[in-house]
Amino acid sequence: EVLQDVDRGEAFFGLALSPDDTQLYASGGVAGSVDVFAIQDDGTLMFDAAIEVGGYPAGIAVAPDGATLWVGLFDNGEVVEIDTQTRDVRRRLMTPSGVWDVLHLPDRDEIYTSTLTGASLSVLDLTQDAPAVEIPVPTSPAGLARNIDGRVLVAVSGASMLAAIDPATRTVDDWVWVA
Repeated sequence: EVLQDVDRGEAFFGLALSPDDTQLYASGGVAGSVDVFAIQDDGTLMFDAAIEVGGYPAGIAVAPDGATLWVGLFDNGEVVEIDTQTRDVRRRLMTPSGVWDVLHLPDRDEIYTSTLTGASLSVLDLTQDAPAVEIPVPTSPAGLARNIDGRVLVAVSGASMLAAIDPATRTVDDWVWVA
């Protein structure tokens, strides 16, 4: 049963749910913003705010405590860090290329980003103001997820495989063919 149709006009890749299940964050693509929706008791969404981040927002990640939102900008190498209470931009973290997806590793205080168009991932250490570390993959890293064993899984578009990355060594330690 469909509870609600939400017409956003500028919908794009990137959705994240707050840890307490009260907010849904949706990247706005060309609109240059992240839409915030309050989740009602009946499961429907009510538009709450648009957070202006500029660029072309794509992948989104939320901290486990819900206090921070990270938004990747696909049109340039940037991850925007947002305070979810004030909805202010705290800082902008640079990566070597445009960001498609974003994955937060809270136990390591790191952000992994994919590019979709390049041949590497970027790792940002949130505790240091240092350049991103690059992890090479054959082509077009897209979706990111954390496996139950702690490794980072990367969907490698155009290669029909997943790369499994050990966060401790920041290297690919396994390949899984999906075709």
